[in-house]
Amino acid sequence: MIEKIRSSIRQSFYYGVGNVAVKFVGLILLPIYSRKFAIETYGLLALFEVIAEIIIAFSSLGIMGGFNRWYWDQDSQSKQKSLFFTTMLFSILSTSIFLLISFWVICHYSMPIFSVEIGTGLMLIYLINILFRVILNRFLMLMQIKQLVKKQTKYVLLNMGVVLISTLFFILKLDMSLEGIFLGQICGNLLVIILILPIILGEMEFKIEWKLLKEIVVYSYPLAISGIMSIVMTFSDRFILKHFFTLGTVGQYSLAYKISSLIKLFVVRSFLKSYSFKYYLEIKNEMHNKFFYKSVTYFTFVSIYSTLVLCILSGLLIKVLLKNVDYLDSLVIVPYLLIGIVLEGIRSMLTMPLMKLKKTKIVSLVSIGSGLLNVILNFLIIPSMGSIGAALTTAISKAVAVTIFLIFNKKYGYSDYEVVKYLKAFIVGAGLIYIWIIIPELGIFLKIVIDLIILILYPVILNLIGFFESSEIKMIKQSFTKWSKPSNIIALFKKEIGK
Repeated sequence: MIEKIRSSIRQSFYYGVGNVAVKFVGLILLPIYSRKFAIETYGLLALFEVIAEIIIAFSSLGIMGGFNRWYWDQDSQSKQKSLFFTTMLFSILSTSIFLLISFWVICHYSMPIFSVEIGTGLMLIYLINILFRVILNRFLMLMQIKQLVKKQTKYVLLNMGVVLISTLFFILKLDMSLEGIFLGQICGNLLVIILILPIILGEMEFKIEWKLLKEIVVYSYPLAISGIMSIVMTFSDRFILKHFFTLGTVGQYSLAYKISSLIKLFVVRSFLKSYSFKYYLEIKNEMHNKFFYKSVTYFTFVSIYSTLVLCILSGLLIKVLLKNVDYLDSLVIVPYLLIGIVLEGIRSMLTMPLMKLKKTKIVSLVSIGSGLLNVILNFLIIPSMGSIGAALTTAISKAVAVTIFLIFNKKYGYSDYEVVKYLKAFIVGAGLIYIWIIIPELGIFLKIVIDLIILILYPVILNLIGFFESSEIKMIKQSFTKWSKPSNIIALFKKEIGK
């Protein structure tokens, strides 16, 4: 079990590098955005990003979730190449149809949606970029399923570099606005698609598996609904903030979300990618259930500890990168958003046993219910609490979803979750975050000392209240002893470079 956990951590690291690299472009460009764009333009960009996520989630009817489930199934392993071609073709065709519908809707109703008129030129660039994103995501997902983690990470890093250079050229040299951002993304996505295409063609057989496609669509469409409601749960607050406040408020909130998303990308999504492939690969092996339960516990600890680290670093990050005072007000929102992101990761892990049992309708219904709850709470709380209220309502609705999924897991025989330990981790973490928030402005040296004390206190307090087992403490000490030696780190680095 320990070796499985170490393997998941290693792969999570590489996925994390790739995930963060993509968003790191946005962080690198933040000083440029703050100098070239008003906070309202940044808010408009945030709304475009929300709509892109909705289109991507809905357009393929969640079929890649089914592809992930079926790829390693014993009954379909002889059809892996034709199965990938089938799902790829379905994704491109369905996405293209949905993009045409979106073009018509946004061009005719841009004022109610964005509060500004959107030109057809910008819309065409924006939607073409979404199509390229869908194609590239499908290519990279196949590489992830086949455990080509390092190769996939190299392509993601290349994409990051091209997007960064192209975007700087379009914004600084050609003085473009949002068009420059989307054109920069098109350049990066298209180049990587061209480079990966020879590998992908070798993994395809040009044959449509109609029977499997029907099974996967029936399995996946509840996941598509679930995915959309998850996006609604996460992103509806932008449009509700726009309704009650301004695009400037949306921009500040979106900047805080982008900062907090580092945890989502580097810890949450990276671990889930690595772990989910292992989970489905061993889907008929009941011996790995203990590994699954422990993985949820370790994930909770690591993600909350990472949240503490990011809270401390985010203030420095925003103040150093940005000079526009309109952007600085987003700092206070970050801790509240991070709570919801950790809960979202736990929620995603708790859906895996249900998906294993093909209970996708339950996943869909719970997601719809929690999404509706989030929207209702947004309308009730945002008018009085603004951006902080939006972050809190998201955390509340995700906590409700986690509770319901725990109940359903127990119903279907998955009952050994260490819920008490999750609560301990959350209570201690939330308490330390609250202490960090209420500490007044101090000198830089004293502030650093207090921040370090808070980071040290988290594992110490958890150990005192029985969060760790003796074997886990022993493993942590051995790992610390090993990796505190620079020679071991250098040896690992040389090994990985050699590979």
